[in-house]
Amino acid sequence: DLFYLNESMVDGVSRHLLGKDIYLVGTKRDILPKTVSDHKINTQINSFLKEAQVEVVGMSYVGNHGSQGQQTFLNDLKSKSQKREIVFFGMTNVGKSTLVNSLSETGIISTSYLPGTTLDMLSTETSIGTIIDSPGIQDHDLWIETLDNATLKILQPQRAIKPLNYQLNENQSLIIGGLGIVSFIGAKDLSVT
Repeated sequence: DLFYLNESMVDGVSRHLLGKDIYLVGTKRDILPKTVSDHKINTQINSFLKEAQVEVVGMSYVGNHGSQGQQTFLNDLKSKSQKREIVFFGMTNVGKSTLVNSLSETGIISTSYLPGTTLDMLSTETSIGTIIDSPGIQDHDLWIETLDNATLKILQPQRAIKPLNYQLNENQSLIIGGLGIVSFIGAKDLSVT
């Protein structure tokens, strides 16, 4: 989930998938502002993967419930995958089932804004072979796991985020929706987007 990148990372993913090819699919691309280029996303994700010591065979970004960027993803995956069975693996609520549904030739599996909806390994046929949608991995230490369902639904944007710009002076802070605070210390004047 490109919107919640840090929370989407599975700790020790290389251990979980030892000897398997890892292809990273960044979901919810359409939620990010249009001013955020794929180059910026690549730079951030490559840094993130390097820190996590994860090697991938490829990366794609999809949005709009799996339809935006889907053909690029499929073409790239076809060129890299010699296997006929692909498993979608990741944290809860990152868009795995939504993407699988958009690729499925047999119909909708399941989706929900609530984490933990996929309870078993579900397979479907696609143009690139069998895809298996796995239950999401839950991490109860994440702040998002502490939220009630109504708040969780509010925090799942449904359309592109519009950047807001602020001019801050030294030692000012931004309080974000009562959920967080970002403090800027030591800067004289700072433009924040």
